[in-house]
Amino acid sequence: MKIKHLCFALILLVCACSDSSSDDEKIVDFSGDSGIFIDQRDGHRYNWIKIGEQVWMADNLAYLPDGVSLTDSPFAVFEYNGDNPQEARKSEGYKEYGVFYNYYAANEFCPEGWHLPSNAEWEHLAEFISEDNGGFEKQEETKYDLEGWFEVGKQLKIVTSVYETNGTDNYGFSALLPGIIEGNGSVSSKGQYGRFWTATEENEGRTYARFVKSSSSLLYTTHLWKTSKLSVRCVKD
Repeated sequence: MKIKHLCFALILLVCACSDSSSDDEKIVDFSGDSGIFIDQRDGHRYNWIKIGEQVWMADNLAYLPDGVSLTDSPFAVFEYNGDNPQEARKSEGYKEYGVFYNYYAANEFCPEGWHLPSNAEWEHLAEFISEDNGGFEKQEETKYDLEGWFEVGKQLKIVTSVYETNGTDNYGFSALLPGIIEGNGSVSSKGQYGRFWTATEENEGRTYARFVKSSSSLLYTTHLWKTSKLSVRCVKD
């Protein structure tokens, strides 16, 4: 009888420790400069970085729900033209670049406690980096030029041997440059562009976006059709 009670007590202890460990994984202290958090929806791990007073994902959003079709859907995966989310998540394109979303999905799928940053929040990021480096010049939009911050894009772009980004990644944001993603996952201008949604709509059909490119130091502002497929970097609430 004593052995049975002892075994039962051990089972309770193991369960309690397991529950405690699970709870600990859900509690993340964002008071530091960087770290890792786990998306409770699918267990995906993301790096995060504090830049000024903002906390940003340092990885592209990669949430891809089960049961969705990747044909004519709001999602795309780099160079994956199949239809199976489970298969897509095993692809090298998914592991490297996460998921590309149209505006409607981008506005919906940030993890709990995070949100799609507004154009103003992106501007706040650019202003902080500018001020932190003594002040960068801003390019105003004209007939021939898009609005953008000189040198800010350079500070945000990842440093990699895969392609030449002309970036320094001084703040750990690690902006990737996959190129321009078509609806079926096909890619043009590989290694030249990294495009990110904002939550700020220009009008019924178009939304503001930010992008960096390999041949420029700027962080650009543009506006794209809401059906375009872009990367997402969520910011902490």
